[in-house]
This record gives sequence, structure tokens and C-alpha cells, in this order.
Amino acid sequence: MRWLFRTLWLLLVVGLLALAALPYAPALIQTYQDFVRAWEIVRQSPTEEEMPAPPDARPALVLPSIAENNPTPVTDIPEKTPTDPFIAEARVRAATDPEAAMQWLLAEAPPGDRLRGMLEVVAVWAAEDSQSALLWVEENAGGIARGETLHHGISLWSRQDPLAAADWIEGMANDQSKATAVDALLRNWSLTQPEAAADWVNRMTPGPIRREAAATLVNARLLDDPVRAAEWAFSEAVEQNHPELLSQGIAQWVQIDPAAAENYLRQIDAAQTMPDALQSYLQSFARKDPAEAAEWLQNLDPAGDPLYQNELHTTLLREWSQSDSIAASAWLGQATPGPARDAAIIGFASSMIDYEPAAVAEWTRVISDPTTRTNWLTRTLQTWARSDPLTVNEWLLTSEIDPALREQINREIKQP
Repeated sequence: MRWLFRTLWLLLVVGLLALAALPYAPALIQTYQDFVRAWEIVRQSPTEEEMPAPPDARPALVLPSIAENNPTPVTDIPEKTPTDPFIAEARVRAATDPEAAMQWLLAEAPPGDRLRGMLEVVAVWAAEDSQSALLWVEENAGGIARGETLHHGISLWSRQDPLAAADWIEGMANDQSKATAVDALLRNWSLTQPEAAADWVNRMTPGPIRREAAATLVNARLLDDPVRAAEWAFSEAVEQNHPELLSQGIAQWVQIDPAAAENYLRQIDAAQTMPDALQSYLQSFARKDPAEAAEWLQNLDPAGDPLYQNELHTTLLREWSQSDSIAASAWLGQATPGPARDAAIIGFASSMIDYEPAAVAEWTRVISDPTTRTNWLTRTLQTWARSDPLTVNEWLLTSEIDPALREQINREIKQP
């Protein structure tokens, strides 16, 4: 009997508690649903290795790692891990009301946390409604936050619907924000639908935004299809008077496959059609491996190779002396006197004149061509005299140069 009484009393208490909680049931259910949504976002968040890299400051001509250009699920959220309470709260607010979440960040978030919070909200918001998210960013964000969030939002949208993102970008004002949006779009689109991306760029109005878009497209396609990237860059360079585009593309290609880049330069007869691209080839090659670049240049036949130019020696030694002046000087010491060595000396001098004017003076005084020798030796001694005029006078008195030239140079370096 006592057991039955206790059971009835417990049921009565539970019933009264249920009746008291009934008015709060909707709020409790909503809280539970918010918690479930937040937990799903946390579970779907990428690991640190999957985090996308922040955009380049312009393109710029940095080799997008393949990793940062490959399409990834829209759930990739940058920067902090899900255990960060601030990020967790930003995600929960974004899932409930993304616009209110943005207002909360602008009004209450610490300045140091505001940008990363906005990136989180944009990621969640863009997964549901990219256009609304970007429209809010365009109308309300400013400064660094505007560029970063706009780039991130467009990048996410381009993985879902690049054509819609492209249409939206076309309606933007022609300013740096539009250039930022174009860069974010093409980094993904040019890898997934390269022909469609190229057609879209081809329809753009000539100007700085198109030039930056072309550079982004070429750099992205070089990773996947360097031949088509170079062909498109050559066409754009000719039709849009944008030779720098091919030069930049060739410089990137050399880092991937120097032999293939050389073959393409031969196909387009670069020494005649695009000499700047040929210079860019050797410049990038010398930065990659100056000794190998020097061997490549020495193997060109001055009499019959269409790529050969004496000026290439200037490019080689200018780059080589910046990274290893001792090795560059040793290479000069073994070079045969003549126009090619003269060009190499000019390259060495242009890099080293402010650092080692004495060594540059010794090299410029043995230039074969009389006019070039006088001009460069005078320039070198004038530069040297600004910091050490006594040593320059002593060098003039003891160096093995023609007396008439000595007097001429002495007069010129003493002129104010």
C-alpha cells in the first residue's frame, strides 16, 4: 500500500512539472534545433589541412598551389577550429539569421575577431543564399573586411554556380572590389570549366579588370594545362596588346617545365614576335637554377638558333649576380671576350654597381666595345665617387686604361 501511494505521488509531481513547462515548450524546441544545427556545422567543418588560403593581393602572378585552387565542398570554413567559442557562436547565429549575425559582429565583436567572424557567417550564409550574402557584403562591409569577405563569398558561390556568380559580378561597379570578385571566380571556374571561363573573359571590356582577369586565368590554367594556357595568353597578348600576360605565363611555366616552355617559344618564334617573353623565360630560369640557365644559353648557336640574342646574357648575369655574385663573377672570368661577354658584364654591373663598385669598375674597363666601355665605366666611377672619391682617384691613376679615356672620365666624374 505504501509503494502504491509513493508511485501515485511521483506521477502527480511529474504531471504538475509538465503542466508548468508547457508554455515554454516552443522556446525549448527552438533551442534544441539550434543546438543540432550548430553541431552539424561543427561536424562538417574541414580540418586545418583543408582550410583555403587567403586570396593573393593581386594577382598577381603567385603559383596557386594546386590545393588552394581545387574545388572543395561549400562547407569549408576558414581560419579557427570549431572549438573556438566565438566562431561557434557566429555559426549558430548565422544559421538562425545571417543578417542579424553580421549586425552583431559589426556592433559587438572585438575588432581583432570581427573579420574572421564575418568569414564564418558568409560561409554559412552563402551555402543557402550566395547572392543575398554577397549583396549584404557589397552594401555594408568596408575596408579589408569588404575585400576578404567578398573574395570568400564569391569563391564559395563559384563552386556552386559559376555562371550565376559571373552574372552578378557583371553588375558590379568597375573598381577594385570587382577585380577581387573576378579573381575569386576565375580561380575555381578556370579549373572546372576552363573554356567557359575563357569565353567569359573574352567578352569582358578591355581595361584593367580584364587584364587582371586574364592573368588570373592564365596562372590557374598553367597548373592543369600549360599548353592551352600559353596559347590563350599569346592570343590575348596580341589581340589586346597585353604582352606582359604571355611573359608572366612563360615565367610560371618555366618553374613547372622549362623544356616545354622553350618548345612553345620556338613555335611562336618568340625572338621576333614576343621578345619580352623570351627575356622572361631566361629570367625565371635563372631564378630557378642560374647554372643550368647559363648552360642552356651557352648551348644556343649564335649563328643559327632563332632564340639566340646577345642581350640574353645581360638578363642571365643580372639575375645570377643578385643570388650569387661570386659564381656569376667566376662565370664571367671564363667567358670569351666579345659582344656576348660585354652584354653579360652589363648585367653584372647593373646589379652590383651599388654593392661592389670596385669589382664592377674592373669588369667594365674590359668591355670590348669602346662606346659601351666608356659609358659604363664612367657611370660606375661616378657612382663609386659619391661614397669614396679618394679611392676612385687612386684607381684612375693606377688602372690600365687609355690615358685619354682616363682624362675624359676624370673630368666627367668631377662635374657637379
